[in-house]
Amino acid sequence: TGSISSTGAFNATGNVNLAANITTTNTDLTIGGNLVIAEGMAPTLSTGAGAGHILVTGTTNGTAVGAAESLTVLAGTGNVTFTGNVGNNTDALELEALTVTSAATTLFSGKIELANALTQSAGSVATTFNDTVNVGSAALTGTAYNLNNSFSSGGATTITNSGTLTKNGTGSISSTGAFNATGNVNL
Repeated sequence: TGSISSTGAFNATGNVNLAANITTTNTDLTIGGNLVIAEGMAPTLSTGAGAGHILVTGTTNGTAVGAAESLTVLAGTGNVTFTGNVGNNTDALELEALTVTSAATTLFSGKIELANALTQSAGSVATTFNDTVNVGSAALTGTAYNLNNSFSSGGATTITNSGTLTKNGTGSISSTGAFNATGNVNL
């Protein structure tokens, strides 16, 4: 029931079933397999305010049935990378919300499927979505955004970008609610 705290780097080479926070002190946090959030939990992966990076190499999801799970990621001036899919649309009671509190560069290589909110509070370099995004709502604050596939929101979509929001030619942007981008947009 307790959290994991490390003054050095944290590295798990296999799958992780997570019910509590994992925190390092300005050092890397790596999950080298699938990340499964335990039933009804809302843990945080944090490297602190400094330059530690967060990497999840497998899929990131929650536990089926019961209550929905959420995940918060805080990398300070470090990078955040999810190489596998995040969430899925087969069970609305698995991982359904993701918040990136802070990061320099954030990369989502796989699909994102969340019934609730995708939130980013700060991004100092660029956030890139390489595959499809399908979320309940999106509130993204950062510098540059690269949407390399379809981006769909079942609610409002707000992108507060001080740099450029770039949408490439694959897929489209759709938002059931209002769509707002405060910075430059390149379509």
